[in-house]
Amino acid sequence: MKECSVAVIGSLTVDTIIEGSCRHRQCGGTVMYSGITFKRCGIDPCIITNVADSERSLLDIFAAEGIPVRAGSSTATTHFVNYLKDNLRRQEMPCHADPVRADQIEDLVSAFQHFHIGALHPEDIAVDTLRLIGRSRKIVSVDIQGFVRYNDNGCILQRVSDRLPMVLSNALYVKADAEELDAVVEAYSTDAWGLIRRFAIEELVITQGDRGGSIICLNGDRVLYDAVPVEPVISTIGAGDVFFAAYLSSRLYRGENTVVSCETARQVAARQLAGSYITGETLCPGNLQYIIGA
Repeated sequence: MKECSVAVIGSLTVDTIIEGSCRHRQCGGTVMYSGITFKRCGIDPCIITNVADSERSLLDIFAAEGIPVRAGSSTATTHFVNYLKDNLRRQEMPCHADPVRADQIEDLVSAFQHFHIGALHPEDIAVDTLRLIGRSRKIVSVDIQGFVRYNDNGCILQRVSDRLPMVLSNALYVKADAEELDAVVEAYSTDAWGLIRRFAIEELVITQGDRGGSIICLNGDRVLYDAVPVEPVISTIGAGDVFFAAYLSSRLYRGENTVVSCETARQVAARQLAGSYITGETLCPGNLQYIIGA
């Protein structure tokens, strides 16, 4: 594929991160981590998201990276609270943005060859938007994390959404962490290979944190990769998004094979874990700290 623009769709977030006695805030979301990674890998992304009018200055982060944004007005910006302990994370979502609607992107569909779906919960992107993307016949990639969650009065719990089949039916490139994949294959009474065949997924990217992961392909190929050792790990948040975007940049846009693309992605993800790729200063620049309460 020639280098071209990718539309990255989903919520920009304000994340409160609590680990022991440490507490800080920064911006995040798949649109943030994936969008910046695509850009730094030489791909031109456009971010499609919704934010509250009072917090539109958060979009300056994208402007600083040279990334265009189409941001709709919303009653709120999506906020997450992440409680971290060792490799475990508990999440709360006290408020969320209005769903990204089809009328926000319908005039843009012809401008992109690739849509990257970065929903953070099942209602993050409206059903009519997902259907429009499916009808577009463009390349679709998706991180399924938002479709294996549900919002229980502000607490984020695991449950496979009934919207997931529609999303998978339209996606050629799918990412899931091992726990998310386990939930999906159990819900569908199948295994990873069965999931790939059922939905004609070209490549399923499975991440397992510091244990590495694998790529399983519709043609029967399977690639295992080890994680790059990182010490100390500054934060695991966003590392999966960074890995997937770096992988797609190599695989789709530079035409590299799965092995080379995995190597590229794991090296970039290691920099994210070490705190040297998309840094805290990028996610919470000084001029925005008053907005997000950092």
